[in-house]
Amino acid sequence: MRFRFFILLLLFSSFCYADNIIQYRVEGKLAGTVKGKYAYLHIISNSIQKTHMVQASIVNGSFVFTGTARSADGEYCAASLYISDKPGFLYKDILVLMKERNYDFRKFILEDNVLINVGHSLKESVVIDGELNDINTLYQGVTVRRWKQDDTLRKWYNSEMAKYKNDVEQKQRIEAEYYKSLREIQKVYDEGFLSLVRKYPSAKQSQITLRGFYQINKMNKGKFTEELNDLWRLMPESFKVSKDGKLCMKFLSETKNDNKLKEGLMIPDFTFRPDNDESFSMKSLKGKYVLLDFWTSWCGPCRAEHYYMKKAYENFKSKNFKILQYSFDTNKEKWLKALKEEELPWLNLRDMKGWNKDVADLFDVKGVPTNYLVDPDGKIIARDLRGEALEQKLKEIFGEK
Repeated sequence: MRFRFFILLLLFSSFCYADNIIQYRVEGKLAGTVKGKYAYLHIISNSIQKTHMVQASIVNGSFVFTGTARSADGEYCAASLYISDKPGFLYKDILVLMKERNYDFRKFILEDNVLINVGHSLKESVVIDGELNDINTLYQGVTVRRWKQDDTLRKWYNSEMAKYKNDVEQKQRIEAEYYKSLREIQKVYDEGFLSLVRKYPSAKQSQITLRGFYQINKMNKGKFTEELNDLWRLMPESFKVSKDGKLCMKFLSETKNDNKLKEGLMIPDFTFRPDNDESFSMKSLKGKYVLLDFWTSWCGPCRAEHYYMKKAYENFKSKNFKILQYSFDTNKEKWLKALKEEELPWLNLRDMKGWNKDVADLFDVKGVPTNYLVDPDGKIIARDLRGEALEQKLKEIFGEK
């Protein structure tokens, strides 16, 4: 989940458009609690120029950047503002901060004259300029709300894990609730961006955002296809025939071709050959409802799902329901350690090759967790059930409320 959030950030903040040279002047004023000796302008890389940092000293709470930037495709150039006490700040320092999730910055559009009023947070600074930055501020607002929710959730998680550090069952519950909340936050984040695309379809930010979602849609097996098709009808014809518009259609075509195992199709009649040399065939599970789940020990969201899978298994194991898990772990010891920690009561196999491309391709596994719910005839009746969705689906199948 975090991975998708940062993929979106990179997609939406790393393109500088318009085939011209921008003579920019960026003036900033510190009027709140944000303090520092130096301001840094990170001008984002593109096909014309490399990413680079520009430094300015902060004097009496003010700073000014002047210079030139190049951009492509007749649109705009993005940049980010950072404040620090450290001289000689470099792009690699930003990467460290991102890894530590300990950074504050304000993304905006480079234009001739930009004024940035910094208050108590760079993320929420007021950028004064033209229409490009007005709309960009709306997109920035969605991101800032996401960060605040993430921070609140992380504090709750750390507090709860410290409270129950010796209670395995409670820790599993906390992990499950944490990843469930992350999915809910991600859903609101996605909806926020897509609503802005719907409201401002002609804005360049919206067109970049839409392209990003077509790519994310491909990675997530067509999750957004219906909504993206609706949004496509709103986009101007100039975008549809542009390079980015054609790229969207390419991603959509690849999404349809990649999504091999859909509901209603038969699960492959495959014989797994795990590293203990004891082969196991899907045929042996015919006549039962089966959850086939692909995971790894190092995948946090995978392990968080065990909390819900255990509940479903306990409630329906007497009603012809089985679970088969298949791990792509490369390290057998770590896999065995995870099995012991999780106390999983169903059959678990590990591929002796680790990430076996043949198995992944056959079962359309682009990433983990991936799962399929299969009926007694071997037909797929649901896929990628997360959280309580598995138990709800089983209640529906077995006629329980």
